[in-house]
Amino acid sequence: MLRPTGRLVFSITHPAFDLPPARWVREPPDSDRPEERPFMAVDRYFDRVALYWAPRGQPEIVSFHRPLRDFAEGLRKVGFVIVRLEEPRPGPEAIERRYRLFADQLRVPNFLIVEARKA
Repeated sequence: MLRPTGRLVFSITHPAFDLPPARWVREPPDSDRPEERPFMAVDRYFDRVALYWAPRGQPEIVSFHRPLRDFAEGLRKVGFVIVRLEEPRPGPEAIERRYRLFADQLRVPNFLIVEARKA
């Protein structure tokens, strides 16, 4: 429930770069160095699938890949207008502290933040 002047803000993993449908191409294939990931390959972006994953040693969780259009259309159907999109990037301090973890996020966004208001 929102007040008449309220706004809806939410964050999702970026639909264009979820793993899958996207994956880093590694050269050589067994390298873990960010410098040896020349590009990200995206395939089957329009498939609507459940993704099961977990950090090592943690319980598995599920998320659902949907194309960006599904989110926009869902908002439109219930009377919202998207007023802002953000694709956040890690700051310099994060890159300095954990380069291997965050370097790829300087190239493609992991998350999408959406702000919407009632039309």
